Amino acid sequence: MLFDPATGTTKSVAKGSTVAGASWGPDGKILLLKREAGSPILVIIKPDGTQTTIKPDQPDVGNLQWGQRGWIATAIVEAQQPPTRTLFINPTTGARSVLNDWLPLSWSPDGQQLLVTDAKNGTTLAVVELPDLTKARNVGVSEVGTVWDAAWLPA
Repeated sequence: MLFDPATGTTKSVAKGSTVAGASWGPDGKILLLKREAGSPILVIIKPDGTQTTIKPDQPDVGNLQWGQRGWIATAIVEAQQPPTRTLFINPTTGARSVLNDWLPLSWSPDGQQLLVTDAKNGTTLAVVELPDLTKARNVGVSEVGTVWDAAWLPA
């Protein structure tokens, strides 16, 4: 559901028991995660209502993060195991990349960097910078314990 706080109106974007997550994307697009039988599907909904789908080609994914530069980051979930990797997908070019041992938290407002947390303990924080999505630069350790969600606020 989309809620417009100015008017108090809501609009249904997607329904059903397979909808498992969403993320705002560039240019007013919405990314939905649907857990269909057999494999997850990513659905991009444009402001005009048209849709395209992407198959992550993974057993499951979660924690969708769509940056303003167009890259989608999502945690790869292996069967009956905690997630340990991040999958990057560029829906425009089809390019893909995998970052081992780190999980996505939040893109920077300009979409150039992704804040990640270590998959083992969730306490070490690092930044991945475009164009090299295969390396994480350590930026510190959480003082509040495990970090599984974050927001990157504008300066």
